[in-house]
Amino acid sequence: MVAFSHGTVAAITAAAKRYRDWACQDALPLWAERGRNEEGGFYENLMPDGTPDAGAETRTRVNARQVYCFSLAAWLGWHPDAARIAIDGETFITRRCLRDPSFDGSGPFPGMGYLLAPDFAMIDDQVDTYSQAFYLLATGWLHRATGEAQYLAKARRAVEFLDDHLAGPGGGWLEGDPARLPRRQNPHMHLFEAFMALYQASQDDYYLDKATHVFGLFENYFFAPEDGVLLEFFGENWAPHPVSGRLIEPGHMMEWCWLLALYAELTGRDLKPVISTMYQQAERRGLNPKTGLLFDEVDLDGHATKPTHRSWAITEYLKASIALARLGDADAAAKIPAITNRMFDAYLTADIPGGWHDQRDADGAVITDRMPSSTFYHYLCACSELTDLAASLTPDAKLATTG
Repeated sequence: MVAFSHGTVAAITAAAKRYRDWACQDALPLWAERGRNEEGGFYENLMPDGTPDAGAETRTRVNARQVYCFSLAAWLGWHPDAARIAIDGETFITRRCLRDPSFDGSGPFPGMGYLLAPDFAMIDDQVDTYSQAFYLLATGWLHRATGEAQYLAKARRAVEFLDDHLAGPGGGWLEGDPARLPRRQNPHMHLFEAFMALYQASQDDYYLDKATHVFGLFENYFFAPEDGVLLEFFGENWAPHPVSGRLIEPGHMMEWCWLLALYAELTGRDLKPVISTMYQQAERRGLNPKTGLLFDEVDLDGHATKPTHRSWAITEYLKASIALARLGDADAAAKIPAITNRMFDAYLTADIPGGWHDQRDADGAVITDRMPSSTFYHYLCACSELTDLAASLTPDAKLATTG
């Protein structure tokens, strides 16, 4: 890694400590205590005062994302009960979120349903590929946290289910069962993430080959080199969708920057040019000059089609900056403290410590009254990445992770 100025390193170290203190002292205790239901699963939302939104329906993917969070926390040594919470969460997924609760990894994967009622009964058992991706991420990280082979066995069956039931024309996978249009890059982005996590957990080239398949979709269809952007919506054979094919999400572009950097690290490919291009285009097209936050959605003509700001997008902006800093980009490194501080100022000012404001409008006003559990996945991953970067820059600062 290129050496950065003393001021940049000191500012990154301070930002990492602030963020890690928030995660370990506030956020993980809050979500461990308030965010779980009586069966060991997770609520869809917390209210502004930190009480559970117990009357809300819960997407199954929320449980998988939270299992990832507490598996990551266990691997890092950031919460004393994290491994138990993650294991309980996976047990809840098997019992309540899979279409056959007897699944143990030895037989075919039954598919993960989509939605639970407030009493945890399955009320929508359609298979959504996006949700399956997070099941894979959860099991991969739970194996890393516990070393238990059963989670890799379950993941392997779940990937086989994707290939057997959801393989799509032109490569990749369908949106779910029943199939629907438009096809989206988004589930594939999260499959890319999950396959790389499973490769890191198992060192099995089977998963790296799956990640390479998704990377091929990125190269051939998702990335539009003439504009330097990531397209979101497609027809059956990956042609841009005639209605929504010109829409882009700056937050997803940042998320892909981070994922591409990880893929480059695992494969030895030089992807810095495309990462830098997409990062710069996400900033140019997506940053609201009034708020300094990324718009939720824009089009290729420069219009903000969703002139709002979800909080997860800034965590991905931070992760993309970290990825470029690791590749020696001093300008991206210098932005990291300011992005972290902006995240705290814009979103981490909720009344309950460890909570957040999830969305602001184009003028910067808060427009949400709930904290989605699904967003914690973004916050905790970004915190881990920043902590790791700071540790690599200042090995004596005692910020190194323990995993």
